[in-house]
Amino acid sequence: MDEHSLLNAKINYEAAEFTSNNYKVNFDASLSTGNIVSYAWEFPNAISVSSASAIKPIVTYNVAGDYTAKLTISDADNNLSVKTVSFKIGNIVADLSTGKNNNGNFIAVDADDDDWKGYDINGTEITPKIRTTYTGWSYADLSTGINSQWISLNNFEGYYNYKSRVFTIPNNATDAKLNLRSLSFVRNWTYLVKVEADGSETETEITKTQWQNDGFKGWLNSRSPKVENYSISPGTYYIKVLVYSNNSAVRESLDVNAIVTCSTGLMNTNKIVPPKITLQTQDVIKQNVSVYPVPTHGELNIDSDLDVLSVEVHDAIGRILQMKHFAPSKRVKLTINNGKGIYLLKIMTKQGIINQKIIKE
Repeated sequence: MDEHSLLNAKINYEAAEFTSNNYKVNFDASLSTGNIVSYAWEFPNAISVSSASAIKPIVTYNVAGDYTAKLTISDADNNLSVKTVSFKIGNIVADLSTGKNNNGNFIAVDADDDDWKGYDINGTEITPKIRTTYTGWSYADLSTGINSQWISLNNFEGYYNYKSRVFTIPNNATDAKLNLRSLSFVRNWTYLVKVEADGSETETEITKTQWQNDGFKGWLNSRSPKVENYSISPGTYYIKVLVYSNNSAVRESLDVNAIVTCSTGLMNTNKIVPPKITLQTQDVIKQNVSVYPVPTHGELNIDSDLDVLSVEVHDAIGRILQMKHFAPSKRVKLTINNGKGIYLLKIMTKQGIINQKIIKE
C-alpha cells in the first residue's frame, strides 16, 4: 500500500481457454481497494489484450513460458499503486508448496505466506507465517530435495484448516498429475478440493497421518504417506489440510510439498479461496454421538458415527480436568476421575468438536 494513499492494487488470474498456441487468461483487478479512477495493465509478449484499462481484461498468449502482468491503479489525486505478478503457462509445473512466493523463492522466517490461508474451528481467517525450524527437523520429502518450509497459524491445541491458492486444469488436459506430501504437528488429513462453476465444492481425501502404537507423529515422513502421480481431471482446485494438535506448549505447524504437472497448459493461479469452512460444531453434528450412562458413576461409553480422536473433560467454569487421546474409533470408553458434579465433554472428531454435558453421581 502506498504511503500517501489508501490505494492497494491486487491481481487475480486464472485460465480461460487453453489450446495449442492459444492460451487465454482472465485477469481481475476487482479486489483492488481505494478510490480508483483508472486501471492500466501491461502484458509483455501477449499477442492480444481485450482492454488495457478494463477491470477484467482477457489476455491471449501463443507461446508457453514465463510471463509477467503489471497493474497500475490511480485515484483522483494521481496517487498510484502498482502490482506485478509472475506466472507460467504451457508445459510447466505448478508449485503449491508452503513457504514459497509466486516466483518460487523461499519466504523469510516470520513473514506471511499469502498463498495459503488458515482458519480456526469458528471460521476465523488467519494468515500463516513462516515458522522457525531447528536442526534435525523433517521436511516433506518428494525425493526432490527441500522444496518447502514449515508454516504456522501460531496457535496451539485444536483443529485448524489450511487452504492453498487455487489452480486450474484446462479442459483439454489429459495428463495432469499431483505429487504431494504433507507433514504436520501433530497430525493431518489432506484433501484435494474441486470448486464447481456454481461455487459448490467437492473434496476428496488423498492422504492422512498414519497411526502407530506410539502416536501419530505427523512431522515424520514415515507417518505421512506420499501422494504419487495422482490424476486430476480438468477443473479448478485447491489443496486443503486439516491439522490437529493436542500439545499446549508447541505451536501447530504444517509443511506441504506439492507439485502439479500438466503438459497441455496448466494455469497456476494466485487466486485466494473464499473462506468456506467444513469443520462443523456441536449444533450440526451432535445427533451423531451418544454418551451413556448419564448420570454416571464414573464410567462413560461414547458411540459416534464419526471417528473420535480425543475427549476433554471440563469443569463448570471451563477448566480442563482431563484429556485422553484415542486411535480413531467410533466407540471409546472414558473414566471421569473427579468427584460428583456437572462436567462438559469436548469430543474431538475429524469433522469438528461435539460438546456434551454429563452428570457424575
